[in-house]
Amino acid sequence: MGVWCYVEITDIPSLEKIYFKNDLLMDIYDDQKNVIIFRGPNNKEASFLFQKGKAEETLEFN
Repeated sequence: MGVWCYVEITDIPSLEKIYFKNDLLMDIYDDQKNVIIFRGPNNKEASFLFQKGKAEETLEFN
């Protein structure tokens, strides 16, 4: 089973750092894994894999 969510935020004047936390369903399923794919300023792209015990990430723009 899979669930996909798409969120788009526009018109952000500047971005130095962004913090992600994704622990969705981790309290129900011990083996739950969540993915975030982020596209930011200057088309900088990053992807993150979240799992129990590692559900937070920070991305900085230099």
